[in-house]
Amino acid sequence: MKKFLKILFFIIVISIAILWFVKIFFLTHKYQVKHYNEDKIEKGIVITFNGIYGYEKQLRFIDEKLAEDGYTVVNIQYPTVNDNVVEMTEKYIIPNIEEQVKKLEQINLERRAKNLPELKINFVVHSMGTCLS
Repeated sequence: MKKFLKILFFIIVISIAILWFVKIFFLTHKYQVKHYNEDKIEKGIVITFNGIYGYEKQLRFIDEKLAEDGYTVVNIQYPTVNDNVVEMTEKYIIPNIEEQVKKLEQINLERRAKNLPELKINFVVHSMGTCLS
């Protein structure tokens, strides 16, 4: 029985070490915002972000295609293992959305003066990203 408990303890310790290693080196990533086609807002703004453990590069193809089609794209990569959903939204998502809303409000003032239709902000999100939007 003692030998079994020693083996079980060893397995548990090794499992915890492996999980910690995976979290630190594979699931943790830094906060970054990447802009596409930022200089000219032609068709509106699209804000993209991933779900839990997601990286900017996972939505890069969509971001680039939207930018080619004339949209301004803002991709938000946020750390997903440090905070809860509310904290992540308040720290990383809301400030970026507010910044884009201000830009679009100014552009839409000019467009209204010229009798042009207003531009909008759209979202492309994946998985847990829907909880943050």
